Amino acid sequence: MENLRAGDPREVGPYRLLKRLGGGGMGQVYLGHSRGGRLVAVKVVRAEYAADPAFCRRFAREVEAARRVGGFYTAHGRPGWP
Repeated sequence: MENLRAGDPREVGPYRLLKRLGGGGMGQVYLGHSRGGRLVAVKVVRAEYAADPAFCRRFAREVEAARRVGGFYTAHGRPGWP
């Protein structure tokens, strides 16, 4: 884990970001804190991917697969995305 950098967002949606967990070609993953006190991983994709319809379809499938996994240590999906 790394500290947030100067250009990193401090909040994404309802999550307050705390640290950087890692990143790659698709974007950056942060450690976030929900309003309810839960720690979550928040993936922020690069703007050029977010504008690509094919990428958005693939990412939507990834989100749907993640929603099927349950348990305390999995993030809840955001209803209505994409």
